[in-house]
Amino acid sequence: MVFLYLCCCLTVIISSFAETGVSQDECMVSQSCSLQGPPILFPFRLKGHQYPDHCGCSLFELSCTQRNQTILELPDSVNLLVKEINYRSKEILVQDPDNCFPRQFRNLHLASSPFQFLDDYSEPLTFFKCPSRNSTTYYDGSSVLPIPCLGGPGFQVYAASSLGNPSDAYLPSCSKMYNVAAAPYFVIRSQVNATQLKWTKLPHCEAEGKTCSPTGN
Repeated sequence: MVFLYLCCCLTVIISSFAETGVSQDECMVSQSCSLQGPPILFPFRLKGHQYPDHCGCSLFELSCTQRNQTILELPDSVNLLVKEINYRSKEILVQDPDNCFPRQFRNLHLASSPFQFLDDYSEPLTFFKCPSRNSTTYYDGSSVLPIPCLGGPGFQVYAASSLGNPSDAYLPSCSKMYNVAAAPYFVIRSQVNATQLKWTKLPHCEAEGKTCSPTGN
C-alpha cells in the first residue's frame, strides 16, 4: 500500500511539473515551414497556429507558401522571403520573392512595423525612368546607380540620392518615377536581392494588449 501511495504521489508531481513546464515554454515551441526553413519562435508566430495571447503579436506573424517558403508580411502588401532569423542579435535576413529587392522600396514603410534596416546608412532615393539607348551617359558611378531588374524594353531605371538634384546634372532626358523616403544604399550599389532587418522593442505587441514575454510576465 505504501509503495502504491508513493507511486501515485510521484505521478501527480511529475504531471504537475510537466504542465507547469509546458505553460512556461509554450511560446518557445519551434515551428517551421520546412526542414530547411528558419525556426519560428517568440516573438514570431506562424499564421494559422493557435497561440496563447501573450505569445507574439500580429506584426510578427509569418506564413508558409505552397512551396514551403517562409514569408514575412509587412504593411502595404509587402511580402518578403525569410531566409534566416538570428534570435540572439534580433536580426532577420529577407529577400524579394521575384529577385528584385529594389522593387519593394516604394511600399516598404518600416515605420509602421516593428523592424528597422540593419544597415545604418540609408538615405532618401529618387527613381528615374530613362531611355535605354543613351543609358551609359546617365551612370556616373557614384550618385546615380542603375537598377537592371526594374528596366524593360526600351528603358532603364536609375536610383539617385534625393539629397541633391541629380536630374539636372545626370538625368536630363529622364522622367521621375517616385521617391523613397529611406533605403539601404548597399542594396542598390551591390545589386543584391537581400537585406537584413532588426527588431529591438516590441511596442506593437503592447498596443495589442500583449505582455510581449514568452512567459506572459
